[in-house]
Amino acid sequence: MSPTLSWSGLATALFLVTAPVGAHHSTRTFDYERDITLEGRVTKYKLANPHGYIEVETATDAGEREVWIVEGPQLSAMKLLGWSNNSLAVGDRVIVSAV
Repeated sequence: MSPTLSWSGLATALFLVTAPVGAHHSTRTFDYERDITLEGRVTKYKLANPHGYIEVETATDAGEREVWIVEGPQLSAMKLLGWSNNSLAVGDRVIVSAV
């Protein structure tokens, strides 16, 4: 087997293994055209890999309840910023700004 064929086979295999990772980090579902601020209470908080999550229950202008899921950065970054499993508790009132 020629070295060129061997390297191209390895490169193809690495691409196929890493291709699904790109889909995990898709930003297609995010709206970058507007800033929002949520004010409500925490219904769930989980600091885990790959990202931390906070579920926030808010009220619409019509008084209806909505639950928003806020995704934080990767776990290691959150820990460097001082976040821990005890940073929030269910029932805590929070204000979240997304810009």
